[in-house]
Amino acid sequence: MLLLQVRCMVAVLQLIGQGLEQPSAVSRLLDVATTPCKPYYTPASEAPLLLYACNFPGLVWNRPPQAHEATRQHYRRIADDHLVQARSHRLPAAHLRPGLLA
Repeated sequence: MLLLQVRCMVAVLQLIGQGLEQPSAVSRLLDVATTPCKPYYTPASEAPLLLYACNFPGLVWNRPPQAHEATRQHYRRIADDHLVQARSHRLPAAHLRPGLLA
């Protein structure tokens, strides 16, 4: 259920980002007096969500270098696994559609 809740929240944020919903929609949806039941929004895609850039002025991360390196290696392994999976799915498809890998 948590995944569905996150997908619904992301759907509203995407609509705001696209200019299809006003930013005030977030406050309205969080106000249970105004919105006493769950509104219907088509949930966002199940594809993994990626936060790729953020900025917090004045924030200083206090992490030992070992923790940083362990995190970097963890995400590198995930990326490598995804690249291998993507490539393994593309190769059989190339035989079905000539020129797919061109």
